[in-house]
Amino acid sequence: MFFNRKKDPEPIEEMNTDIWRCVGDSCSGWSRKEFSFSTEPTCPFCDGEMVSDTRMLPILMDRLPN
Repeated sequence: MFFNRKKDPEPIEEMNTDIWRCVGDSCSGWSRKEFSFSTEPTCPFCDGEMVSDTRMLPILMDRLPN
């Protein structure tokens, strides 16, 4: 007989997050704005233009002490 002792995983909280998205048709590159070093970045994969957008992403916790 099999008993599932694993608990159901807790749902991951998500929030609407500002990102940079590549405008290239064949490229799916994107990055979080909070991790960008430039105010007008270029895509690291195709060197194309990136535009501001939003996406539902998991919430990241700060790991630095206050």
